[in-house]
Amino acid sequence: MHGHTASRPASHNPIAARIAELSEEYLTASPQRREEIGEEISGMIAGRVIPMIGR
Repeated sequence: MHGHTASRPASHNPIAARIAELSEEYLTASPQRREEIGEEISGMIAGRVIPMIGR
């Protein structure tokens, strides 16, 4: 089984940081949540979604 061996390095790019966070969540997400994650990432790449800083 895969585990989390190291924390993600700090990113000064909020989009990159959010995508990394969502990518990690995707591994154990339900099918519905995976779809939501995909939509959020697509939105960030297209510039339609802006991640909140310091959540």
